[in-house]
Amino acid sequence: MEQLKSEKIALWTVSVTSDRAELTGAWVVEKDDSRTLEQIISGRLILILGKAWKVDERLAGHSNSIVELPDFIREAKNEAESALIKFDEFVLENEKKYKEYMAIDKASRKLLPKVSKKQLATPEFFNWPTDLTLNDSKKYLESRGKFGLVSVASDELANVLIAARCLQFLISMWQIDETERRNKVYIEGEDAAVTILPRTWLEKLN
Repeated sequence: MEQLKSEKIALWTVSVTSDRAELTGAWVVEKDDSRTLEQIISGRLILILGKAWKVDERLAGHSNSIVELPDFIREAKNEAESALIKFDEFVLENEKKYKEYMAIDKASRKLLPKVSKKQLATPEFFNWPTDLTLNDSKKYLESRGKFGLVSVASDELANVLIAARCLQFLISMWQIDETERRNKVYIEGEDAAVTILPRTWLEKLN
């Protein structure tokens, strides 16, 4: 959501399911229409676009629902790096066990559970940016070749559309990374759990 110079609020919603993120609604709310604003943002996570924000009173009761894009990026980047470390550890451990197994004489090996040397492809995760805020959405989408045509009924919605597209793209990349982690044998237990959004954001919904 963005506060415009007129003090109206422009909003664009992104709905997220287990396998996709879609742009599902857009509004320009008059500065004194707190009822409509409440209906739109109730039960949703909120991202604020722009440096100047003077509508704190209109967000009363929703402070815990406000999330930051850098938190999303940080968790996504950490999850990808952690999975790569786990992959390397799994490969090294498998090689160690295989060498130990093959060092045993053939007759004795027949009495033991078979150990195979696994041929695993290195996982591929999205190249997450080091630093990104919602205000950088246009520049980031252009750098990824994802900007496309911005066509809206009202110019007041242009900025939130760009930010929503950026968020939609990043959520899709998160979900692809989650699938990559889930499908690998070296990820176990809680680490193998798949979430539609980073946990730091989901916790805000509780």
